[in-house]
Amino acid sequence: MGSSFKYALLQLKNTKGFISSLLVMPIILILLVSITLAYSKIPMVGFTGNGEILSRIPGIRSQSVTSIDYFLGLSQGSLVVEFDEAGRLQQYHSSVENNPLIQLIEAGIANPAPSKIQIRPQISYSAGVNLFKFLTAATVLATLIILERNNGIYVRLKNARVSLTAHVLGECLAIFLIFLIASAVILLFYRFAGFEFGETRISDLAFLFSYSVFLSLGYYTFFGAYMKSEGSIWGVTTGVFFPLGICSGVLFPIEIMPNWMQAIGHISPQYYIQKSLVEGRMQWPAFIILAFISIFLFFMGIRRLGKRI
Repeated sequence: MGSSFKYALLQLKNTKGFISSLLVMPIILILLVSITLAYSKIPMVGFTGNGEILSRIPGIRSQSVTSIDYFLGLSQGSLVVEFDEAGRLQQYHSSVENNPLIQLIEAGIANPAPSKIQIRPQISYSAGVNLFKFLTAATVLATLIILERNNGIYVRLKNARVSLTAHVLGECLAIFLIFLIASAVILLFYRFAGFEFGETRISDLAFLFSYSVFLSLGYYTFFGAYMKSEGSIWGVTTGVFFPLGICSGVLFPIEIMPNWMQAIGHISPQYYIQKSLVEGRMQWPAFIILAFISIFLFFMGIRRLGKRI
């Protein structure tokens, strides 16, 4: 396993553009998403209940929302105002501290401000984009498996009485370590760039990143074992995981999607990971089931590789 670990690290190190795509591109994505949101011309304010009065306040746009968490978590806006059915203001839900929109709203309505303001995370949108990258992290593992199989490496391992499982596990550990380092860099960038985490802990985000990579290793071991070419792997990533990511609520609130898209979204691992990030509560039952599926697929892939030697 140790030699396989070192071998995988060397292969990844010698892959042109791998390190830059791993560290630089996620940070560029975060910046692009943040700049896009920051330069929105008119701020969007969500509301629940009877928020008709917001339409009479200049300088803002408003829309009724069904899910406060998704509206704020996906950065459609930074504030949701909770009204009762009579139009009385009840509570603010903000994704940033000292939200200037609150003063703007209070200046435009006669209701006294509520005493309680809930601060919610601001990072969910850009983090969700990066979650897709971590869920597909092991594309490089699948590519490596296909190359080794086609080049007869596994036959040599069998002749040398080296465990195939230990060999692939060593490669998995190498990839997992590299992506752990990448996630640490991304988390440090979030922290020092001043992103609001609300009630979400940075340790939870670190876990979600790492868990996504763990799931990816099982999935792509299976894909690498059953597919004949490297191009098929990229087809799975763009043709399966990307549509699943869209349906999981990364780009748009899942509540406003058609029923058939919601049904697809609920079978996506990214839905449960994104939901944990947005709501600040880990979806442990789903995580345990997804982990078992990933482990099962890993050993199914190993079994398939053993039969093809």
